[in-house]
Amino acid sequence: MCNVSNQVCRRKEDKINHPWRPLPSGRVSESQAPAIRWATVACCASLSSIYGPELVRITLGLVAVTFAHDELGGGNNVVGKALCTAGAYICFEFGATTIIGVMDFVSVTAVIISGILVFTAIHAQDFPDVEGDKTVGRMTFPIYALELSRSFTPFVTIAWSAFLSWFWEVGSISTTLFTWFGIYVGLRYYFWRTLEADRKSYLTFNVWLMVAHVLPLHARTSVLAF
Repeated sequence: MCNVSNQVCRRKEDKINHPWRPLPSGRVSESQAPAIRWATVACCASLSSIYGPELVRITLGLVAVTFAHDELGGGNNVVGKALCTAGAYICFEFGATTIIGVMDFVSVTAVIISGILVFTAIHAQDFPDVEGDKTVGRMTFPIYALELSRSFTPFVTIAWSAFLSWFWEVGSISTTLFTWFGIYVGLRYYFWRTLEADRKSYLTFNVWLMVAHVLPLHARTSVLAF
């Protein structure tokens, strides 16, 4: 749902940043795209109803955040984009956790921390898209403050790696490995600045982000005690 909406509303810059996507490549027409966008909303809401009213409310929250990001222009500035993206992650994670288990203290804490992490670090996805974003007048962090955003990225990945390892009380080896991975990801963004390097850096950032979301599992299973 979010990806479809994003592509419908970002088709101009996608011609530069993501020409392989359905709209710029011509596989989906301009008239078909909005219909598909709202059909996915109806499908998601209907499927959510299978799991009860709580999940429907979470889905509608995701719809609202997506609408704010795409149709209302929330994604066109630094703070708005970070807020909307963090809100989307929170909705995703509350929804998934509601389906698979109980929203206890560990679950709620993990989702809240995830939202704050995404708010402070999601600008990492904007470095490869600078040219397309400039074309449509979108003000992302790398466009607004290129050097600051490059310097801030390693600070964020290193600080979060250390904090999350401490907060979830993982073992010393796990802490060392995750922190060094955060250092590597952050320094990639700072030192390697070509378009291709930024694309690869974003891939490594997503692996780091995935590992960050796995750490709360240790609170239940002690799987990272080593």
